[in-house]
Amino acid sequence: MLLFLIVSPVLGGIAAAGAKIGEAIAAIGLLWVPILFLTGAAVVVLTVGAAQERRKAALEAEEQLRGTRLVVQSLCGLGLVGRGPL
Repeated sequence: MLLFLIVSPVLGGIAAAGAKIGEAIAAIGLLWVPILFLTGAAVVVLTVGAAQERRKAALEAEEQLRGTRLVVQSLCGLGLVGRGPL
C-alpha cells in the first residue's frame, strides 16, 4: 500500500508530462502548415522574379541589338561605312 502511494503520484506526474509533451508535439505539428505554406509562397515569388529577370535581360539584349542596327544603318546611309548583312 505504501508503495502504491509513492508510485501513484510519480506515474500520474509521468502521465501528465507525457500529455504536455503530446500537446507540444501537436502544436509543433500545427506550426509546419504555415512554414510549408510560406516556403511554397517564397518559391513562387523567387520563380516569378527569376522569370521577370530573364524577360528583362532578353528585352535589354534585343534593344541593344536594335540600337546597334540603327547606328550601322545610319552610318551606311551617310556613306561612312559599307553595308554588310544586317
